[in-house]
Amino acid sequence: MGNRLFKVILLLIIFGVPVIWYLFLQIFGENQFVLSPIRQIESACVLEREQVVFKQRGLTTDEVNQLQRLRSKLSERSLEFMIDSVDCFPDSSQHSLFLVDQDKYLRGAYFLTILEVDRLIVEADLIRVISNER
Repeated sequence: MGNRLFKVILLLIIFGVPVIWYLFLQIFGENQFVLSPIRQIESACVLEREQVVFKQRGLTTDEVNQLQRLRSKLSERSLEFMIDSVDCFPDSSQHSLFLVDQDKYLRGAYFLTILEVDRLIVEADLIRVISNER
């Protein structure tokens, strides 16, 4: 009898705690993702909606692969990809990728690494959700 009671209590703890935690988060949890604008883009740059801007420079093989992966992910999401021909970001010479929202605000600057490209994809989705809520 004692062994069976122990098993019932153990199963209640193992399955009950995650369920209670999930229900607590569903009731009281509130996700608020904010992607603050860094600065406004110069008016000489022709940017009309949220998009990713690529500043061309010499690329390594890994960076070329990440750029191809990024372009395919953006096309799946119907996000625009633009090559910076006017040099809209002269003060950000280290970064290769920039996320711009529809109001011409710079929302992020990224390197061409796997982690940065993944972060850019997530933040581009956030920008899209935020702009659709307006």
